[in-house]
Amino acid sequence: MPKRHIIAIPADLHSGSKVALITGNQWEFVDDGVYIPSAGQKIIAQQWDIAWQAVARLMKPKLLQARPKLSIFMAGDSIEGVHHEQSQLITARKDEQERIHIAAMRRAFEISGFDPKQDELRYISGTGVHDGIGSSSSERIVRELLGVDKLDGRIVIDHLRRNINGVLLDIAHQGPGPGLRRWTRSNPLKLALQDYYFQCLELQQPVPRYFIRAHRHQFVTADTRHSLTGQIAIEGFLLPSWTMKTDLVQAKAVTNLANIGMLIITIEPDGQTYWHCEYIIHDQDEIIKD
Repeated sequence: MPKRHIIAIPADLHSGSKVALITGNQWEFVDDGVYIPSAGQKIIAQQWDIAWQAVARLMKPKLLQARPKLSIFMAGDSIEGVHHEQSQLITARKDEQERIHIAAMRRAFEISGFDPKQDELRYISGTGVHDGIGSSSSERIVRELLGVDKLDGRIVIDHLRRNINGVLLDIAHQGPGPGLRRWTRSNPLKLALQDYYFQCLELQQPVPRYFIRAHRHQFVTADTRHSLTGQIAIEGFLLPSWTMKTDLVQAKAVTNLANIGMLIITIEPDGQTYWHCEYIIHDQDEIIKD
């Protein structure tokens, strides 16, 4: 029988970065030493808990209904990696960065009530400089979280098309970016949705209800509607991340503030669906006063 599904879609944790999510009051390195999270990282960690608490509330069964199923789709860039002479690293050890990510996910499991026997965890490949060649870091992470070290074959998916109760989700890491001006912010996403919609019609492919992309660290929404009925054909999202702006982004004087949070989608047994994004806008730049 169809059951209620709660879908959580975190993305861009960049674990191992000094400006990204790290849980706990401190991190003890395997090769000695201790890292204390910054004030900004504590804000991110607090928002991490808030987002998963929102999931936990949705997971409470309604009257006379079975427990919902929780699906977690990690949409790429699990760790920061070591690249471009990056200076803002907690550690240059990728295995340590992977453990930082695993600790954050286990915190999410604890808060949300994720049960690997009943629920679903999938990782989607991100950029190679972060997730590793062939998403090798993400592979190690998800195998550890699921306890399937001996399982043959690849687990991480490049492009996830998942049908839940008749609702098709289309998720990948990279996609269109936000517009460069406030008044054009959603334009590239809207044009991508229109193009994808007509591609699906021409190729006789199912049209997704939700088109979801990450990588840009900004929360943007748009939709494409049927020309006759006005009903939504595809709803599209660019996802927020779990990191502040790096020094590379800061040097470009990009005015967009960090969007920190997670998209959460509910799909009812009859296919009715709705969403909300549990996110904050964080300004990490202090104003210097006389």
